Amino acid sequence: MAEPGSLPLIDARVGDREREAVRRELARQFAEGRIEAHEFEERMGEVLRASTAGHLAVALRGLPGSAVRVLTAPARERSVAVVRGVDRAAMRTHTAVFTGVNGGAVALWAAAGAGTPWPVALLLPTGALLAGHVAVRRRVRRMAARRR
Repeated sequence: MAEPGSLPLIDARVGDREREAVRRELARQFAEGRIEAHEFEERMGEVLRASTAGHLAVALRGLPGSAVRVLTAPARERSVAVVRGVDRAAMRTHTAVFTGVNGGAVALWAAAGAGTPWPVALLLPTGALLAGHVAVRRRVRRMAARRR
């Protein structure tokens, strides 16, 4: 018996969300004329009875790219969620470090009786780095949105 989490994709159990994704894909393929009405109904029956990803793959047999695109979508969604979480954490950390370092420098400067504004020597480069981080983050998000 295989250990949990070690089952190949084909043996993975599926739920309503995966069945719905396959149903939408079959409807798209039917609308594009790749399958006839009787075959569409047959395949929809297979989708309703499917309990594993392998059963869903059978319903998508012979349709160009369908099985791979539909059956890997949940893994792709999880990967995107992980990347977004890491991105948010990196931005929070960068902002906190910027605020802490520069806030501390300004506090030291003020406590020392002001004078020459030496914290500017920290604020400018660290501010530029934070602005660059924000700019790159926005650009990556725009590129990712175009790829969908």
